[in-house]
Amino acid sequence: MQYYGVNLVSALRAGSGFSPRQLLALIRQLPVESRTAAGMRGGEQFRGWGPDRYLAALLVDAVTQNTYAFVSANSTRRPKAPEPVPRPAKTTRKKTGAFAAMVARAKAARTPEEEPHQ
Repeated sequence: MQYYGVNLVSALRAGSGFSPRQLLALIRQLPVESRTAAGMRGGEQFRGWGPDRYLAALLVDAVTQNTYAFVSANSTRRPKAPEPVPRPAKTTRKKTGAFAAMVARAKAARTPEEEPHQ
C-alpha cells in the first residue's frame, strides 16, 4: 500500500483486476527497505535499512574512527574506543519441524554401541 497504493490483501481476491503474475511482479520490485522485504530478510528490524542507510552508518563509523585515531595520537591518555552504529542483525531460526524433533529424539536416544564408527 505504501509504495503502490494497492492493498495486496484485497488485490488477492478474485475480481480485483490483478493477475497473480502482476502481483508477484509488484512484490518482487518492492524496495529493500519495505516491510515485505524486511520480513523476507529476517524480521522487522530490517525495515527501513536500505543501501543508503547502511552507507550512512559506515560513514558515521568511519568519521568516529578517524576522530578516535586523531585524539589517540594527540593525547597522553588513550580515549575509549567508539562504538559502531547499531545495525540490524539477522536472527537464526531454530529447526522446529516434526521431522527435526524426531531426529533430535533419535540422536538423544542413541546408546554408545549404536554410534557410527569412523
